[in-house]
Amino acid sequence: MKTVTIYRMKRMGLIITLLVVAIMVVAITIKLSSPEESETSDQNVTYDEVGAAGKLSEGMVGITTSNYDEALTNSDGVVVIDYFAPTCSHCITYATTFASVFEQYKDKAVFGKFDVTTDQTKIASLSITGTPTTIIFKDGAELERISGAVDEAELKSKIDNILVK
Repeated sequence: MKTVTIYRMKRMGLIITLLVVAIMVVAITIKLSSPEESETSDQNVTYDEVGAAGKLSEGMVGITTSNYDEALTNSDGVVVIDYFAPTCSHCITYATTFASVFEQYKDKAVFGKFDVTTDQTKIASLSITGTPTTIIFKDGAELERISGAVDEAELKSKIDNILVK
């Protein structure tokens, strides 16, 4: 009798788990299939609200889907973009390094931050598979890509290599 009850309880637990997973899959599918919502919410992004990973230093550009192309095409010279996720612990740590390098290079390059959670299409087109990712552009063309959080010396070295080209 006890064995039958335990069996039924395990079976019920499995059924409940499968139902929860199914509901989550449906919710994610609905969220990903509604591009209109992400396009309109993108215009309302205020980087002050996205936490430490998205904190902008004065003079840094908050890049969104709506100003992305303009930020690259209207900038002659070097543009350095940090692609981050607000809840990514590595992004939060890297934000300090990125801000420090920005302060040292703000007269030589344009620095911006792009929240990858706001536009999956843009991230897919850039083949960004993890955060943080830093891409260095010159005259609109990608010249360097850094995957993961790097130290200040490495980021400065990569920017210096682009500046001399």
